[in-house]
Amino acid sequence: MKWLHLQLYLLLFFYSLVSLYASPKCSCTCGDKRMNLVGRSGWHFMHTLAANYPENPTFYQKHSWYGFFETIIYFYPCEKCRNHLWYNIDRFGLHTSNKTDFNMFLCYLHNDINKEQGKEMFPCDMKLLIDKYGFKNSTVGGRKYI
Repeated sequence: MKWLHLQLYLLLFFYSLVSLYASPKCSCTCGDKRMNLVGRSGWHFMHTLAANYPENPTFYQKHSWYGFFETIIYFYPCEKCRNHLWYNIDRFGLHTSNKTDFNMFLCYLHNDINKEQGKEMFPCDMKLLIDKYGFKNSTVGGRKYI
């Protein structure tokens, strides 16, 4: 009986890997008109946080983004988009070493999704990103734990 459970677990595990890598591109609408609003709002939120990311982040500030993306990968309402995000992070890693690196990572990630959906590309230029999403004299919070 344990062997059967193990076989089923392995079968499900490999099926999930194949489905994750077999179709990495996202061209979804996910069947709900609200998803476009969710996507635009989510990207605006992430770009705003990135534009105000510190030049020299601490370990904890870098690490917080891993939890943030993990939350999106688990709870974003569109499965295809979740899988596409995971595919890209798995393929390229998560770049949180400094403000420029993180902003360029998000911009290229966002453009990859725009490309898949036939949308216009945004120029990945720090000045444009900071002008559009940054706040003057923004501050970054210290270490707090839940």
